[in-house]
Amino acid sequence: MVTRSQRLFFRDILDRIHRIEAYTEAGREAFHQSSEKQDAVIFCFAIIGEAIKHLNDDLLAQHPHIDWRGFARFRDFLIHQYHNTEIEIAWRAAQEDLPALKAAIIALLETLDDSEAGT
Repeated sequence: MVTRSQRLFFRDILDRIHRIEAYTEAGREAFHQSSEKQDAVIFCFAIIGEAIKHLNDDLLAQHPHIDWRGFARFRDFLIHQYHNTEIEIAWRAAQEDLPALKAAIIALLETLDDSEAGT
């Protein structure tokens, strides 16, 4: 099995954050009226949570204010409890939780050297 670098997981997360921003930029009402946008945002959160599960704990410890495990648990909830998911939860997570995660991911990408990146 090929091992992916930490840098690639961070880039996956940042890419999905950008996608969520694009899917939600038209506002809450447009988001709630579009099942396609809802599905896309939920899928992006699932990828973010899965990618976080592959990140090095030492790197994550550099940003203790981020609830890294919470994002991973959110992924599990979205996948395993899909029938209980209220779309407003995804909207609030996109609006309230992603900005801090985005800032942390950008900072980590900027400080990651080749040895930490696994390249």
